[in-house]
Amino acid sequence: MSIITYCTWPDVTNRIGAEGAEFRIDDDPATQADVLQSAAIEANGYLQPRYEPATLAQSNWVRFKVRDIAVYLLCLRRNMPPPASVEDRYKAALEAFARIEAGTSRVPDVYENKASVPVLSNQRVTLTPFPRVVTVTGKSTGKPEDYTQHTDTRDQTDYAG
Repeated sequence: MSIITYCTWPDVTNRIGAEGAEFRIDDDPATQADVLQSAAIEANGYLQPRYEPATLAQSNWVRFKVRDIAVYLLCLRRNMPPPASVEDRYKAALEAFARIEAGTSRVPDVYENKASVPVLSNQRVTLTPFPRVVTVTGKSTGKPEDYTQHTDTRDQTDYAG
């Protein structure tokens, strides 16, 4: 299974500088892919429950946040402490991802999965066999494909008679 990396190596080198990046990977150039994939996996842990990775790859906001994570991971590679600015950007990215995971914030330029979006159902009151609110099925205010509509199975029973 291939991992969608949300940022590129030039994104990382633009943030930390070409010399800074080269200093940290001069022993193994394959580290580039490892750093980018590790940053993407960390972002997916927060974002994948609400968003599709393919749509996240189109987001510039996600690209820049994942870049900040990748730079932090690159700086940690040789057990060297990252600069304070890199650590601050890493913490800010994780806090933003945590808010999205908690549902108090959203990725600015990407739509959520249909499974995580609330669905409006038509409801009405019925008095038989006892007063309650039921969900009306078969009528929708929009296009219902791929949405889960909860129905009341007791409303399908005819108790009059």
